[in-house]
Amino acid sequence: MAQLEKNKEIVKRFNLEVIQNCNEDTFQELMHVDFINRTAPAQSNDAKGMWNTFQTLLMELKSV
Repeated sequence: MAQLEKNKEIVKRFNLEVIQNCNEDTFQELMHVDFINRTAPAQSNDAKGMWNTFQTLLMELKSV
């Protein structure tokens, strides 16, 4: 499988398992420990901060 196709599969998996199903195990598997989100506030721009953001936002959306 070409690298582009592998990347697409990773994004699809992330969207389904992490964003749709709020699966922290998949998030931890796919997210590099040194990940930095340059668009997030400095205090929450690492992988842990990103998971907290996902969890908070996704749980709020599911309750609506």
